[in-house]
Amino acid sequence: MLNTEEEKIKRIKDLEKSFITKDYSNIERNAIKVIEIAPNELIGWKRLAASQYRLHKFDKSLISFKKAYKLGDVSDISLNNIGTCLLSLNRSDEALKYFIKALKVNPSLAIAYFNCGNIYRDLFDFNKAYSSFKKASELDNKNTVFFYNFGLICSLLSKKEEALNAFQKSLYLDKEFYLALISIGYIHLQDGKIKEAKNYFLKANEINPKNPIITNLLGNVYNNLGNNKLSLDYFLTSNDLLDEEIKSSSGSKR
Repeated sequence: MLNTEEEKIKRIKDLEKSFITKDYSNIERNAIKVIEIAPNELIGWKRLAASQYRLHKFDKSLISFKKAYKLGDVSDISLNNIGTCLLSLNRSDEALKYFIKALKVNPSLAIAYFNCGNIYRDLFDFNKAYSSFKKASELDNKNTVFFYNFGLICSLLSKKEEALNAFQKSLYLDKEFYLALISIGYIHLQDGKIKEAKNYFLKANEINPKNPIITNLLGNVYNNLGNNKLSLDYFLTSNDLLDEEIKSSSGSKR
């Protein structure tokens, strides 16, 4: 029979083995087993918090992340994780405070700037959102989503050239990123560059042919080009795709 310390070591080893598998239900169970025998074992609370977050148990995850913080995990990532949980619980004001705390610990934490940007955007504080998204994309210049969101906020602030540059960078990082193609095409459409807009929308449609927004935009493009037949075809396709989306989501809880 193992003594308490030996049993704790065995359970931690089991926990770490399960952590590699990304079976979050199993990780949660193993983390709880560690905490049962060692209530103040930091690794148990950290793994428990992460698995609960992945399982969308945000209330429990928040408690676990805060417990890990209390036990000594006061890192920038820990603070960001607590903020992310709060954000998932629609507690944006509290979340923002934790993201700002994380940035005080580590001013180079790109994800914390990105999270701040999302909150500022939701609060319609577009200037702060702009600064946050810009900083995030500067600190992590390999992140497609960071550049894309920076492009969106630039568009909202009528910073057209910056928006185009950001969307192009996100597209450079991921050639299949159809959202960037749509955004670039839309800017060209607003500028009256119909043929350029058409090319971007067609590329986006090749990647995602079942997107009603893209087909609707193509309908507008061909309407502007005077091609009534193609315009009508795309508008009808857009309506059909939208009907399909409504039918497929009608029984969903989402």
